Amino acid sequence: MERQTQEGRRHPRGESAPEVRGVEQAQPVDLRRMGAFLRQLRCEQGVTQEALADRLGVSARTVSRWENGTTMPDLVMVVELAKAFGVSIPELIGGGRKEPAMDAATEETARTMATYGEHELRARRRKTVAAMLAAFGALVVMSALAVFPRDSSWGSVYATAGAIVVVAAAWALLADVCATRARRVAATAALAVAFAAMFLLSDYVGVTQFNQPPRFCYQKEYMADSAGRERMVWRTPLYSVVSDDPSSQSAPLRIQAS
Repeated sequence: MERQTQEGRRHPRGESAPEVRGVEQAQPVDLRRMGAFLRQLRCEQGVTQEALADRLGVSARTVSRWENGTTMPDLVMVVELAKAFGVSIPELIGGGRKEPAMDAATEETARTMATYGEHELRARRRKTVAAMLAAFGALVVMSALAVFPRDSSWGSVYATAGAIVVVAAAWALLADVCATRARRVAATAALAVAFAAMFLLSDYVGVTQFNQPPRFCYQKEYMADSAGRERMVWRTPLYSVVSDDPSSQSAPLRIQAS
């Protein structure tokens, strides 16, 4: 069963190798006979190749290759074709209608394998989409930190949004890596904490080493000291940053406890 699944992966969607593994032994398939029977069933229902292709989510060329005996539908398509034309799987593969008595075990095995293949295909699609989202989110984070000035709140907004996308994508990618849900939650939470630490550390370095205002602050306000002089205060989750001369961009910034 596993060998058949591996062989099916080497062929495009909707096509597989011209040999089917049965319950007990391999049985060669007469592709021309199967294709002719498929064409007969399609014509009996008055369905065009294009209409059948649209129903199955494949190209009309693929249907034509099935009917010409060039290639064989994969197990997922075999099940769908059998349902569409009201025949059994052994009848479709064998290329002709049989008596009502059929090999139920063979058909059940084929359906089980088709279901497994369909689930595997969906899992691969989810992984691909999640990987693309993770890459997109990382690009948004880097672009936000590089493009927007530090005194603009949009930099922190876009960087945070990008980090959320990466964390959400990581949750999907970790589904097959982590053995338990608890480990998956822990790994995703660790990634979120890592992003938060990276953002806060970049702000701290910017303030202490480059005299730049923090980007990831939740509040920015003007305050007056005891002498009536105006000050600018940026409040972050761990500390506050104060400028005693808000009108000057080169005025030194100092950190004080929140």
